[in-house]
Amino acid sequence: MTAGADATGRCADLIGRLAMSKDWRSVIAYGRRRPVTTSETIRIGNLADTAIHGVVSRMADAHGRVGRRATQHLIRQIEAINPDIIHLHNIHGYYLHYPTLFRWLRECGRPVVWTLHDIWPLTGHCAFPDAADCSRWRRGCGKCPLMRDYPKSWFVDASRANYADKMTAFSGVPNMVLVPVSQWLSDMVGHTPLAAYPRQVIHNGIDTSVFTPSLIAPEQPMVIAVAKKWEPRKGLDHFYALRSYLPDEWNMFAVGLSRHQLRHLPEGISAMTGCTPDMLASLLRISSVSVVPSLSDNYPTTIIESLAAGTPVASYDVGGCSEALSADTGRLAPVGDPAALAAAVIEASTLSRAACAATVATNNYTTAFTPYLHLYTRLLTPRVQSVGLY
Repeated sequence: MTAGADATGRCADLIGRLAMSKDWRSVIAYGRRRPVTTSETIRIGNLADTAIHGVVSRMADAHGRVGRRATQHLIRQIEAINPDIIHLHNIHGYYLHYPTLFRWLRECGRPVVWTLHDIWPLTGHCAFPDAADCSRWRRGCGKCPLMRDYPKSWFVDASRANYADKMTAFSGVPNMVLVPVSQWLSDMVGHTPLAAYPRQVIHNGIDTSVFTPSLIAPEQPMVIAVAKKWEPRKGLDHFYALRSYLPDEWNMFAVGLSRHQLRHLPEGISAMTGCTPDMLASLLRISSVSVVPSLSDNYPTTIIESLAAGTPVASYDVGGCSEALSADTGRLAPVGDPAALAAAVIEASTLSRAACAATVATNNYTTAFTPYLHLYTRLLTPRVQSVGLY
């Protein structure tokens, strides 16, 4: 995707956009790439800080425990803004020293909303432990099977110590509410010390002025798969495997491949690197089915973008995918079974595009994210300012 257009960044922008429409002030602090946003922005650290954080993280499994000076500078900037509420999104990504941030959050006296987009806050290392069918995070981690997954560590497994450090750092923040973006993730929080916090599930929303529907099925059947980055858990090989199960007349198209992946593209499959949201919406509209072959995920915005474009979805039954689909809009397959996923694609192609498009009313960000404004109101009497970190 275009820089700053990742799913978490888009959510932060849309929440800020909605808040500003209600006369709040919205400021987004970001780590590496400036988000495409109408909110004011603050850069956390610089390229050198990010590079150092990346090296230390890889050498010592110390992700999130580098960048103390950049985080202290961020805190001074937040104090100068004097916000009424602080809204956290992703705090990982090689730019933030979370012990420093949370030490300040415990003392600052401001309400905190923390939207959980993945499982990184709940583990000693990874963001998606179910990619390896791992449940060690429920017992404090250790002997991590995903050390070479994001955030990579080459030599050291500090997952048990990291887990203890996170639970200590993240605990004891007065007036903090956790917002998992799926019930599946909320249930996972319940197995950790963070279950002590109040939590409210708020599903992701999208800009439905971009993802508008086509109610006419394409003459040539096509299945499309989309990812910002086709890392192993996203299941690119499982998408490729569909070629052996789908009829020859089906076209297959993937978005988001790296140049290396494009050079090794199997026969009978077309693909491209990233694209703009407008281009993605156009591709979804001309597709018969959007497929989500992820082996691990939370609440993929690709699903609700596809539905808004009028395109049914076939997905592995992972994370919160089932929460985004109904019998009228998609089909689920057992995780890791490409034959079953292909059957789900065929079944999904028979579903009503109008039924998919009808989800717009729920998935439009003005509807989906209004609960955040209600949550803000419950937490304080606003002075129309907010700061969001992602």
